[in-house]
Amino acid sequence: MKKNTNLKKGKTIQDKANTKFLTNKRILIISLGFIITIVLISLTIWKILDVDFANFGKRVSRATSTRPGLLVFLIFFLLVKPIIASVSATVRLIEMGIKVKWYDTLSMCFTLIFLQNITPANLVSDPFSIYWIKSHNVENSRAYCIVATNGLVYQMIQMLVTLPSFCFIAADFSNYKTDATALSFYWLMVVGFALDWFILGFFFLTSFSSHFTYALSLSFNNVKKLLHLQYHTNEEVKQKYLKEQKAKKESIEMIKHWKYTIIISLIFFVGEIWTYGAMYVSLQWVAPDNVGLPFWGIFNCANVAVTACKMFPIPGSQMALDVALKETILISGHINNQLQPDEIEPLVKDSILVFRMFSAYIPTLLGIPAFSFLCYLQFKFIKKTKKAVG
Repeated sequence: MKKNTNLKKGKTIQDKANTKFLTNKRILIISLGFIITIVLISLTIWKILDVDFANFGKRVSRATSTRPGLLVFLIFFLLVKPIIASVSATVRLIEMGIKVKWYDTLSMCFTLIFLQNITPANLVSDPFSIYWIKSHNVENSRAYCIVATNGLVYQMIQMLVTLPSFCFIAADFSNYKTDATALSFYWLMVVGFALDWFILGFFFLTSFSSHFTYALSLSFNNVKKLLHLQYHTNEEVKQKYLKEQKAKKESIEMIKHWKYTIIISLIFFVGEIWTYGAMYVSLQWVAPDNVGLPFWGIFNCANVAVTACKMFPIPGSQMALDVALKETILISGHINNQLQPDEIEPLVKDSILVFRMFSAYIPTLLGIPAFSFLCYLQFKFIKKTKKAVG
């Protein structure tokens, strides 16, 4: 096993205090994100899904007694999904020879899923991942490298899983062009798929192109200079990214540890199949006994719905994903020949609520204690730091 040669030695209390995660800016973003998320979830349940809670309760009660196996899957999905989505950072730390306690990883996973679901576009979740990695005495550049290379691997796996679904839906274009709303979602899916390629290219360039990271860092450095924030000289940036090429070397070195890269790829692959398959399980769980659904058909619908939502920087894709799921499943017609017309939409809406409960709402609630514990630890550490420095 590779020894950890990237540890910072002799880190002082003040150094650690300067790497705190909960800054005033992030506290504000998290607070606003949490409030906005609650509002969006409320609007989704009462306006978009228009849930009839009496009928929903009857449907869930019947499903619980007649299909307990699918309920077990959903509960397992609820508990394992945050781990699948977050454990890649732990794998990289193990690769470096760093021991990570299982409850430390578990706390990180649920904190991360909480932050992902209440803040948009990884605005806070990526900085938290970097902070968590650095808390294990990993130097700053190495922590960024871990997050970037894992992001690259995830994006590649996501493209691999999304491409077949995109092709199947694209081949069904004739059904989409007959309805204005359906056509809009079709083109959102196309743009979302194009954005996936853009994100993949961005991760690839930041991981392996010295000139790109130099230009990006130089631009960011100039912005900090204009805002009168602490910045580096242009020569320092050039030395770091063009002459030393540290980020490029670390990324290549990390990717070439094939054993761990393959493990992380498999984790991400299982996570993607697991997530989109859970939409099928949710729909099949609450469907009447005489309704049989095609797994891959619903899987493709869930996959392209997530792709279509890439355009919207909304916390946890709240509301947008619910609308996209509803439209794509209804347009697909997978259940249209098995139910009366007035039964189809209520069933789809109820199944989406079930899926969102197990994939987002409950994991977010479980993340609140984990995030609160993080706040407590940082508050305790800052208090100790002030006493030591003072």
